[in-house]
Amino acid sequence: MKKLISVLTALLIAVCMFSFTAAADEQPLSADINITIASAGKIVVAQEKITVIDTNGDGNLTVDEALFAAHEAKYEGGAAAGYESYTDPNYGLSLKKLWGDTSGNFGYYVNNASAWSLADEVKEGDYLNAFVYADPGYSDVYCYFDKNTAAAVQDGEITLTLSSSGFGPAPDYLPVTLPVANAEITLNGVSTGVKTDADGKATVKLNVSGNVVISAVSDEQILVPPVCIVSVASNKTENVFVTISDTDGKLVLAQEKIAVTDCDKDGYITVNDALYAAHEAKYEGGAEAGYGYYYSSYGLSLSKLWGDTSGSFGYYVNNTSAWSLADEVKEGDYINAFVYTDLSAWSDTFCFFDKNTLTAAEGQEVTLTLSAASFDAQYNPITVAVKNAEITVNGEKSGYKTDESGKVTVKFDKSGTYIISAVSSEQVLVPPVLIATVTQKTAESENSSAETEATDKIPHTGENNSIIVYTVILAAAIMGVTACTAVIKRKTNEK
Repeated sequence: MKKLISVLTALLIAVCMFSFTAAADEQPLSADINITIASAGKIVVAQEKITVIDTNGDGNLTVDEALFAAHEAKYEGGAAAGYESYTDPNYGLSLKKLWGDTSGNFGYYVNNASAWSLADEVKEGDYLNAFVYADPGYSDVYCYFDKNTAAAVQDGEITLTLSSSGFGPAPDYLPVTLPVANAEITLNGVSTGVKTDADGKATVKLNVSGNVVISAVSDEQILVPPVCIVSVASNKTENVFVTISDTDGKLVLAQEKIAVTDCDKDGYITVNDALYAAHEAKYEGGAEAGYGYYYSSYGLSLSKLWGDTSGSFGYYVNNTSAWSLADEVKEGDYINAFVYTDLSAWSDTFCFFDKNTLTAAEGQEVTLTLSAASFDAQYNPITVAVKNAEITVNGEKSGYKTDESGKVTVKFDKSGTYIISAVSSEQVLVPPVLIATVTQKTAESENSSAETEATDKIPHTGENNSIIVYTVILAAAIMGVTACTAVIKRKTNEK
């Protein structure tokens, strides 16, 4: 019996392994290809990384499948509107339509080598350049830089060499490369005034940041636009205020002022840069120990926040939900990032005060409003009042609670700097933060308060002012009569 069970178990395992292998085999072959397309001398797709799939299931990825995928992803209306191939009896699989053009004047190169047909194979990381000839006579010169990509810092320089593909003399017509002289370098389509020398070299200053498309044009010949993508890191520093709370709902950073640079060198100051800089400055072990990010189908995403790797994160910029870590931030912005305490339903409510900071004197009453970010029935962002939330001061409950409108009036008995937040027994709140600076009450302010109090006891309505005026007039009249009587008595006595 045991032997039979063992045999059946082995058969079951084998079946499962076969099923797993078959399922794995069903996954189509795919690869990421860097694709550039130019139409009539203009770059329409600049080294876009396109995932290419083996659509015909022949076990190969081809130029045809790559261009189909590029149009599907980038052309308005997809491949059905902008791309078409056919089988030519003499030349094999050929182009019929490229980027909506049906002239038949097309060319395509793989890794800067001319391809024989659309059936040529491509593989992971290849560079594919396809173009519509600007000259129907096919005089366009295919050219390329010595670098496909590069990294630099804003206001720095980069040196590139521009070469062209050609063919040697008859009878062999062997492929040759030649320098392209007197071609003007462009940055994002804007002329720089810098031209290549006799060896095709040019050094250009990068006065912009971000992913910069470097290309070239010429007055002497028609160039198929070459492309080099340079990731230019911004040289700016922005000061932003960062708040972070952990999975226990505890504030670990409360509006810390962080100097942020372009940490990931993508050319922009982003949420990612700000959170990276905050961890680098405040987390034990720095950003390497406490922070992580990755590229997902949703864009640049968080993988670790304050050492937590649950994946249950949220982040807001100026109390507005951010789309991704790649969202840009600027000087003085407020960033709130948090780990959800409810890891199953993500029910934590992001809320915020109507002020980020305030200054008050000892004993002065201040009214605050606490609101939560929410959505209406059409999923438009709205704000709603947070009622019955208790205010905390430096982490201690104060006894002050918000009313139905989210409002609460508080006062501070002692001078100092306080972190104001809130908790609720009715819902899980992402801790809001307000920094309150309370100043000492000086003798001058006390006298001012006393004068204000005395002034406030004087009636200010129009009716009461009239009474005061009448009273003054009557008093003056009585004083006048009394004075006249005194003069008459004095004159009588003098007689």
